[in-house]
Amino acid sequence: MAKRLYSPSILIDSVEYKCKARSVSLEPGDYINFCEQEWTFNAEIELGYGATESWNLLSALADTTVDVVLKPEDVTVAAGNPSATFQIRMPSIPFMPSTGRGDRMVITVEAMTEAEPVTAIT
Repeated sequence: MAKRLYSPSILIDSVEYKCKARSVSLEPGDYINFCEQEWTFNAEIELGYGATESWNLLSALADTTVDVVLKPEDVTVAAGNPSATFQIRMPSIPFMPSTGRGDRMVITVEAMTEAEPVTAIT
């Protein structure tokens, strides 16, 4: 049976973003060469300002390499809840995305991984 995603763990630079995220993906792409495949990380994150909010935390990481760890559930890593660990170069974060009156502001963090993700089940 396919796993439904309700409460994933989305750690970016050791900060948990699951309660600010609307979607997350880590998907393989084309092969760079005969041995390596490109992977793309995507997360839609609600934008907030303040010392512990997403804009301040993520924009401070722009153009640096950060660790990302994903798990389908925010519980211990196990065979039914593997983790994927990888690094990305954090893109610049928009200050204010195009949003209508009264709507929540959401940004998309999209980056190619620096190498193939490492998965673990323990």
